[in-house]
Amino acid sequence: PRGPSASALLLNWGSAGVPELRGQKDGFSAQIFGSVDFAPGAYHMRSLANDGANVFVGGKQVVNGWKIRSKPVKSKSLALSGPTDIRVDFHDTNSFAFVRLGWIPEC
Repeated sequence: PRGPSASALLLNWGSAGVPELRGQKDGFSAQIFGSVDFAPGAYHMRSLANDGANVFVGGKQVVNGWKIRSKPVKSKSLALSGPTDIRVDFHDTNSFAFVRLGWIPEC
């Protein structure tokens, strides 16, 4: 979709584990990637992860949140236009596992 209608990525494994890893609950990483067709403009991107995540937009790292901590919020403002590759590198060390990336147009 183009513009703000495709505005979030949310993966929440909680404490149940990852089905694709036969229920592994801790000590795993994931790489999530795709492309979004942005209407031209400035966007505010916000990520939240437990335990850590790095975010790459258009091949450039825009969020460095790889440190182990509980639910840090990281944000970045970006000028985007057209099809743009997005990649999230995520890791879980222990406890609950989730990652969220959202974006909204800036006014």
